[in-house]
Formats: sequence, C-alpha cells, structure tokens
Amino acid sequence: MTWRPWWQTIALLGVFGLFLTVSVASLARSRDLDVMLVYVPLGLAALAGIVRAPMRGVTLTADHLVLRRLTSTQTVPWAEVDRVECATVQDRPFLSIHAPVVHRAPGRDPVDTTVLASYSRALCERRTRALRGYLHSGLR
Repeated sequence: MTWRPWWQTIALLGVFGLFLTVSVASLARSRDLDVMLVYVPLGLAALAGIVRAPMRGVTLTADHLVLRRLTSTQTVPWAEVDRVECATVQDRPFLSIHAPVVHRAPGRDPVDTTVLASYSRALCERRTRALRGYLHSGLR
C-alpha cells in the first residue's frame, strides 16, 4: 500500500517548474558570472525537486515502512515500531493538522510522518488504522 500527497506534489511541481523556467530564461539572457552563480544552483535544485517531488509518500510492506520525503528516504522495520496513533501535529484555530505518529521503542524519537499530514482527522484515523493493521498483522 502506498500513500502519496498528490495535491502537495502538484503544488511543488508548479513551484519547482517556475524556478527552473526563471533559471533557464535568466541564463539564456546573460552569461555573466554573477548571474550564473545564482541561477545554475537554483536551476539544479529545481530540477532535483521536479524529480524527487513525485516520489514523496509512504509505502507499507510486510517487512517495513518506507517514508520518502523531498530530501530523504527512511526505512523503518516493523520490528522497531511500538505503536501508532493519530495526533494533532499543529493546533491552529480553524485548521488543525493531523498525522499518524509512529512510535518506536521507548527512548527513541517517533518517526517523522509529516508526509501523511492532513487537515482531516477522519483521514488521519483511516491511515492510522491501516498502519496498525500492518503493525499487528501476521504479514510482518
């Protein structure tokens, strides 16, 4: 099972596409060193973001949980997971943000699952139930 934050991915692709367009247009107009020092790194970062953004998400397998963020990938074996709960990760007056929190053995930090964050508490609860199902199933 894989979850991907598609609306965030579309927004990221738009932003990175804009940065790449600006970089290419600026480099096409000018070959000055100061322009190149700004727009070559910006263009390369935008290109990396365009490649990486669609990969963001969470994949559940029988053996582990794989979290793919914009800048990193983390694999967590189910054997290291102690429990999973739905929690409010940002409490705002009208739009709180909820995400499943994957707790590991006592003394270890919880797994960062912000890629699964949602304004919908019900969606968070459904994802939490699915994660618990993998955690407690005979598949792991």
